[in-house]
Amino acid sequence: MSRPEDAAIFVPWRLLENLEKRAHRDDLGSSGAPKGATSAEPPPRVMKLRMAAVFIADISGFSRLENVFEGATNLGVDTFSSLLNSVLGGIEAVVWSLGGCVVHIAGDALICVFTGDSDDASDDGDDAEHAIMEAAEEAARRTIGAFESVFKKMESRLEIHGAVSWGSLDVIRLASQQAWASRASADDDTDPVEDGDVHDSANSDDPGSPKSPTQTSQTPVDHRYQVTVCGEALSLCVDLLKRTKAGEISLYRGPILPPEIIKAGDAGGGFVTEEELKQWADRSRRGSQVVRDEGRWLSHVPDFFHVRVPTSNGHFNVSEVLTSSKMHLCTLFVNFVNFPVDGIGLDPELLNWAYSKSCRETRELGGHVDTLLCDDKGFVFKAFFGLAGSSVHESELRGVMCALKLLAAFKKRGITTKMGVASGESFVGEMVGGSGKYVGFTMMSSSGVTLAARLMTKADPGAALVSSSVYKQTQGSILYKFENTAGTRTMRLKGISKPQFVFKPVAHTGDLEGSPMVRNAGAAPRIRIETRSRLDEMIERLAGSGGGSPGSNESSPGPLGGVFVISGDAGMGKSTMLSYAQSAAERLDGILVISVQGSSVNVAGPMHGARTVLSTMLKHFGGAAAAAHAIDATPEDVSAI
Repeated sequence: MSRPEDAAIFVPWRLLENLEKRAHRDDLGSSGAPKGATSAEPPPRVMKLRMAAVFIADISGFSRLENVFEGATNLGVDTFSSLLNSVLGGIEAVVWSLGGCVVHIAGDALICVFTGDSDDASDDGDDAEHAIMEAAEEAARRTIGAFESVFKKMESRLEIHGAVSWGSLDVIRLASQQAWASRASADDDTDPVEDGDVHDSANSDDPGSPKSPTQTSQTPVDHRYQVTVCGEALSLCVDLLKRTKAGEISLYRGPILPPEIIKAGDAGGGFVTEEELKQWADRSRRGSQVVRDEGRWLSHVPDFFHVRVPTSNGHFNVSEVLTSSKMHLCTLFVNFVNFPVDGIGLDPELLNWAYSKSCRETRELGGHVDTLLCDDKGFVFKAFFGLAGSSVHESELRGVMCALKLLAAFKKRGITTKMGVASGESFVGEMVGGSGKYVGFTMMSSSGVTLAARLMTKADPGAALVSSSVYKQTQGSILYKFENTAGTRTMRLKGISKPQFVFKPVAHTGDLEGSPMVRNAGAAPRIRIETRSRLDEMIERLAGSGGGSPGSNESSPGPLGGVFVISGDAGMGKSTMLSYAQSAAERLDGILVISVQGSSVNVAGPMHGARTVLSTMLKHFGGAAAAAHAIDATPEDVSAI
C-alpha cells in the first residue's frame, strides 16, 4: 500500500512564458499584453477590448439539493458532483464550441467571454462585431435548449437564468504578490520591495538591453497570475441578469430597445451532439490543446497545463471532476466597494495591491485562495480555510483573523470593503469542462459558501459579518460587537429560508500579530536543521541552471523546474515540510510554486495533480527541463507546534 504523499510543483516562469507564446497571435506580447510590452513589465497588465460579448449562465437549485446528498457516503458526494459537473461542464462545452471561453466559475454560475478570436469572426469592422454577438447569443439559445432537453430531465429542481450583452471589456491580469526587486547593479543585493508597496516601473528599461552599472533592472520574485474582466459588457450583463426571471435568458438589444427574452420552448439550436463531443475529444488529443486554443489567451496559470478528461470506457463524457469531496471549510468573501464593475475610473495598480495583500494574508494564515472575480456583487475575493486538515476551531479562527487583518490594511489604503465569513460542510473540487479544458476550482455550500456571500452583501462598508457557527467557535478569541440588547441580531438573507443570527467581529482578544496561530502559519515552520538542509538541496537542484528554450539545443541559465514529493505516514509533518519548501522556493527569482496536499497526489486538490503537470513538462520541454525528487518524512523531521 502506498504511503500518503504531499507534493510541490516548481514551474520556472521562463517555461510558462514559452508556453504562453505558443498560444498567442502575432499581435500579442508574451503575456497577453499588447505588442511591445515586455515580460519584465510588472503587473497589473490591462488589455482593452473595443468589442466583446459576455454571457452569464446562473444555475439555481444546487443549494436545495445539498440536503438530498447530505449523507457522508462517497455515493452521495459523487452523485452531487456528477450532477454539478454535467450541467456546468455541458454549458462550457457549448460556449467553447462557439469560440467562447469560461473566464470564471463562481459556484454554480459561469462567466463566459466571446472576443474576436472566434474562428467565424472576420478580420475587422462590423462583420467581426456581428460575429461575436451572434456567437454569444447562439451559446445562450443552445444552453437554455440543453437545459430543458437534458439537464431538467436529470434533475427537475434545477433552474437557469442568464444574460448576454456586448460592449467594451477590460481584461486585467493581476499578480498575487507584487514584489519586484530593484537593483542598482548586478552585484547589488537590494531587498525586494515589500509586498503591498506598489512599485512604479513605467519607465523601466527593456530587460533585453545591456545595463550600465547605474541602470535599474526589475526582476519578478513571484508569479501567481489571476485574470479578471470588467467593463461595459460585463456591467450591462450583470444588470440585465438581476432583472431576468428563472427559466429565461435576456439578450441585450442596445440602450433604447428592451432586451429580447428567450425561453426553453423557443430557444432553438438544440444541444451539442455526441458526434460533436467526439470531434472535440479528437481535437483535444492533438498537441495544440496544451495551451489555450488558437489564441484564446484569457487564462490564469493553471490553464497552461490542460488535463485531458480520463474515462474508463474510452469515450468522451460531457465532463468529469478531477477531485471531489465534502469537507468542513470556513469561507471568506471580500467585496471591494471602490472598484466599479464597468471599469470607469478603475485603478489597476490599487486593485493589484488589494488582490496581492488578500493573497498574502490568506496564505500566511494557512488558507487557500479561490479567485478574484467581478460579478453582480462587484469585485469579490474568495478564500477558504480548513483544506489542509486543520481543526474546525482553527479554520474558523483563521478566517476571522484574516478578515480583521484585511479590514485594517485596506482602511489604511482608503479601500472600502465588505466581508462575510461562514463555515459548514462544502462540496469542493476541480472542474474539467466538456471541451476537455480545465475550468477551475469550485466550492458549493448553503451553510458555508452561499451564506458567506450573503453576509458580505449585508455587511456595512468597512466591516465584516460572521455566521453563528463561526461565532461559536471563535467567541473566546475574538471580540464581537452587537447591535441590540439581546446580544445578537437576525437577518433574512436571499436564498436562505431561515433568519440567520449574525455577528460583527471587532478585534482579536490578544496580540493579533503575535498570535501563535499567525506565527505558526507563516513561512518559518520549526523544522530540524538537517531536514531543512535536505529540502534546500532539493530546491537548489530544481532551480539549477540549464534547460534551454523548447525546440532549441541552446542551454541558457535559469531554473529547470520539476516536482518533488514528500511521502510519510499521517502526522509526520509532510505539510509543514512542504510549506517550508514552498516559501524557500518563492524567494528565488522566476519560480512559480503550485502546492498539492492530500492523501494521494493523483487526486489532490485544489490544484492539478503533481504527476500530471510533471508529465506535461516532460513531454513539451524534454527530460532535461524537469526533474522529480522524493523525500521520506519521519517523526524527527518536524518539531511539535
